[in-house]
Amino acid sequence: MASTVLNVIEQQLKAGSSPGALTRLETYLNENPQDLDAWLLAAQYIPDRSTRLKCLERALRLSPGNARAVQLQTEILEGGQPPFELDADIPFVEIDESEPAEDEHPSNHEIYVIAEADETVADDDFLEEHEVAEANKSFSLPAPGKKKPKTRKGQPKADDQTIKWLKTSAIVQGSVLGLTVLILLCSGVFQYFSDGESEEVKLAYFEIRKLQRQVEKMDGQLQEATESMAAAEEQLQQVANEIPRLKVQLDQARRDVNMVERERNDARQQLAQTIAQQQARERELQRERNALARNVNAPIPNGNAPVGVAPVAPVANAPNDTIQIKLPRPIIDSVPANGGRQWVLRLEGLRGLTIVDMEKKAVTGTINLPSEDFIYTAGGDKILIFFKENSLLQTWSVSERKTLKTKPNPNGTVVTSMIMGHSNDRVALVRSAVGTSALDRAGGNLLDLNSLEPFDPQPVQPDGRSGVFGVTGHNSSFRDFVHYRSNADLTLISEWCTSHSPTGLGIIRISGGTSQAKYDHTSVGSLVVGDDNRIYTSAGAIYNSQLTKVANVPAGILVPGIGGAFFVAVGNAEATQLYQCGSSTPLTTLAPLSGLRPPNDAWTRSSYTSDRRVLFAPQLGYLAYIPFTNQEVMLRPFDLKKELERSGVDFLIVTSTPETTFTPGKAWNYQLQIEQKAESPVSFALQANPEGMSIDKNGKITWPVPKSQSTPAQVVVLVKNEANDSTFHNFELSPK
Repeated sequence: MASTVLNVIEQQLKAGSSPGALTRLETYLNENPQDLDAWLLAAQYIPDRSTRLKCLERALRLSPGNARAVQLQTEILEGGQPPFELDADIPFVEIDESEPAEDEHPSNHEIYVIAEADETVADDDFLEEHEVAEANKSFSLPAPGKKKPKTRKGQPKADDQTIKWLKTSAIVQGSVLGLTVLILLCSGVFQYFSDGESEEVKLAYFEIRKLQRQVEKMDGQLQEATESMAAAEEQLQQVANEIPRLKVQLDQARRDVNMVERERNDARQQLAQTIAQQQARERELQRERNALARNVNAPIPNGNAPVGVAPVAPVANAPNDTIQIKLPRPIIDSVPANGGRQWVLRLEGLRGLTIVDMEKKAVTGTINLPSEDFIYTAGGDKILIFFKENSLLQTWSVSERKTLKTKPNPNGTVVTSMIMGHSNDRVALVRSAVGTSALDRAGGNLLDLNSLEPFDPQPVQPDGRSGVFGVTGHNSSFRDFVHYRSNADLTLISEWCTSHSPTGLGIIRISGGTSQAKYDHTSVGSLVVGDDNRIYTSAGAIYNSQLTKVANVPAGILVPGIGGAFFVAVGNAEATQLYQCGSSTPLTTLAPLSGLRPPNDAWTRSSYTSDRRVLFAPQLGYLAYIPFTNQEVMLRPFDLKKELERSGVDFLIVTSTPETTFTPGKAWNYQLQIEQKAESPVSFALQANPEGMSIDKNGKITWPVPKSQSTPAQVVVLVKNEANDSTFHNFELSPK
């Protein structure tokens, strides 16, 4: 076992990897003082030169003439003069070959012998610091045991037991020689103690110094460990700080991957739908050609009208009095203006817009533009145009067909879409982005159409995307293909997106100098805001302004009529039904809208969705639509009372619509108008209303609006006749 320990110590000393190897070698020498290899190893690796020579002397004592010891001694002496005379000042230590006493421990006996040998290091100058320190790197000086002391050459020494033994011997023998020896020993002891301190004090001091060095060494190790721990804690903190950021990056990467995957799937689905729509369109065209071919008086269309041909004069179809207004090129977009009196159309490949007068039932003019790369919207008597190539905004008069104002986009952003209410020509909502990268921020601004300057309300609930956008909905990136639809005066706007799934159910309310967005993460198709502030969808559902479903109509695409009193549902079999707003029970079934089939445009990248193909204005007396041939506008007269009487059902309906905005501090009035089958007296009663509002017996509502009124108000009127027919008339008022 001892040789194994020595081998381990030797390997550590050779590698220089363990600072405690010398300490373990010291302990090993204390326990194995007769081990020649241990003394040779100490002589080879102990730093102090004098101590190495001492170790070699001890090795030569154990093995006289040992070749390794002689070689090491020669190498040491050739490197410089030894610090002492080997044959004079530092006598060899005698090895005690005697057996220890019965009460003595062998290890204590051997340790005392080592301590006796080390005593010569500090003889001349007691505890000279550097020699003591170097000596104690390889030897320890334990406290003396109860062993018989050894005598150094040339200097006798003794302890109390020795003196006692000598005294006893002198008395017993009575010899002068014994007395002389006793005197000599006593004088030697006196001389030894006169050197400064007793042997016990020396050994204790050596032990203290050794402990001090151990403490200092451990202090150094503790300092290193503390510094290492501090560095580890700092690294741990850095890692902890990085975790949230990395988690955000991971979540964003996952969202991006999911988005790309959805977009890929959407693109595949859109491609399949486009192919199906094209095939259906070709079949529809063929059916119409066949039908027209049977009529010898009608030309057979080939689907390609010559460029520049003037619009065809209105033609009446005998069966249902439908007026057909032909266009020279396919229609690719449409927006109503002046409360539905004009329909502003965009034709494929033309630099401009075509205006159809719905009252005159004819094309009344065109607006020629310098570029065909533009976005447009209309409302009231104005058209707003954005030219993409030079970022210019421009307004036109619908009735006069002339330019009103041109100005660079004040926000310097990339405009993607715009919306105005059909009866509003004061303000528009412009959606734009700060750049054209997929994730560049996007949002909306309200634009004053007189100055072409933005005047944005403050969002009620800031969403962290503040900056150039004052109106923010749910979709906030350039890549989002967002559709906006508005009520008559742009106080309620719907929002849905056809670039990802779900398309979303969102609204933006603008009133009283604030804008507030609301959103549900679902898909319900296109969202069209009626003048009654309800949202009508292409999936057949109806929602109120709080996004609560209030009705569901299974007939198909829902299109609210201008005025907010009625809407129509266009079914898959081209069946068209008439409903009172807010109701899910049809009033009557209308003649089908030939050539208009409900498409699946949930994934379209065009603003020309199915809701823009139908324009219903009950108060103006027409129902118009654009078939999927896109070559004409079909305009049918609409007489509400005749349609209701033809159905043969009892009816009591409100045909009027109120002004849906109010000014705080200014009186607001509204006269209800009704239609009923039975001539019967009618009563009116407010079921829900803001404070101070009243209604008289003739159905006139009066409200002296308080100056403090700054929030929307819900109004519900119960209309009832003596024939026990009744209906609710609901609407919402918003502050300007």
